[in-house]
Amino acid sequence: DKFRFIFITGVTRYSNTSIFSAFNNIEDISFEPDYGAIVGYTQSDLELYFKKYIENAANTLNKKEKTDKYTYEHILNGLKNNYDGYSFDEECEHHVYNPWSILNFLKKPQYGFKPYWLETGGAKPSLLINYLNNFIDKTVKKTELVDYLNLEFIKRTDTASLSPTIKSIEDKDFPFFAILYQAGYFTIKSAHRKFLDVGLPNLEVKEAFAELVLEKITNKSVASFSYSYESTIAKSLRERDYATLKIDFNKILNEFSYESIHSFKEYAFRDIYKVILQIIGYNTYTEYQTSMGRSDLCFEDDQHLYICEFKVIGRSDSVKNKLEEAKQQIKEKRYCLRLTDKEVIALAVVIINENKKDGHAPMREVAAIEEAL
Repeated sequence: DKFRFIFITGVTRYSNTSIFSAFNNIEDISFEPDYGAIVGYTQSDLELYFKKYIENAANTLNKKEKTDKYTYEHILNGLKNNYDGYSFDEECEHHVYNPWSILNFLKKPQYGFKPYWLETGGAKPSLLINYLNNFIDKTVKKTELVDYLNLEFIKRTDTASLSPTIKSIEDKDFPFFAILYQAGYFTIKSAHRKFLDVGLPNLEVKEAFAELVLEKITNKSVASFSYSYESTIAKSLRERDYATLKIDFNKILNEFSYESIHSFKEYAFRDIYKVILQIIGYNTYTEYQTSMGRSDLCFEDDQHLYICEFKVIGRSDSVKNKLEEAKQQIKEKRYCLRLTDKEVIALAVVIINENKKDGHAPMREVAAIEEAL
């Protein structure tokens, strides 16, 4: 008689855990549109309550980098790409920002758009880790994990499938995309009359998932990649030694098993190198949009901005043509025309992903890296 209202949040639904009896008569508002904005900042919240903080972030970053490229709109766009995109109601009516990441960015804007959610440890809940440890390559294929890295990836489902009854945390019949949804990796991206489309909400979550995928399909820790490649890749880039850079990129490629890499698409290769470069200290982002198109991968240090165009081919005899095609695309799309005081360096990267069918060994390698002058 002392309790009038109890509000419970968590990863899984209480009514589905089979550990309560009388307490099962609770109202589940998980997918209710009326409560869709209750656990995050909306766009109007952000612009109404944090306007001065966003302006301060722009000023702080301009001062730090000795530039004027950071505007109020620039910061808003960065916040949206990195921390927005969450929707929890079955009509996909509301979209909210991760409040933890927003508050940390506005408190410490000089560090840029860091993946604060990943740093909390909440990005690797035991529910998800146990499932992957037990069912990788059984229920969940490694190639499927890489497909999920694409921000455009969509899984069509319904509300019942996103919250199935849990008999065991290690139940092989528990759908993987439902675990990703309940763990915070997937969100509702669009709603239809009978179906929901779910996928990754933003760049912050994509980076967290990319690290998880990297560890699971190489059996190596993120730290080991940093230790192995940080100094050599930085030296190669600094000295414009792209022959040595190609060797390191091929070493990274060779860490992946045949089962996980044979069906890689272009975005998978791009995202692998994006994660590695992020781990070793570069500020990285993919598909940067300009008025003419979208560059595949950008990464930068204090003095240089690197813009990469990837081409993945299935035949080793077409490397030269694809290399020239990548260079031409960089020039035609004007990827290097960026408002920055850093030196802009454009790189054309050609990767061979050839599956032999005549009894010969397959070929997987970075075949060429050249600067587009």
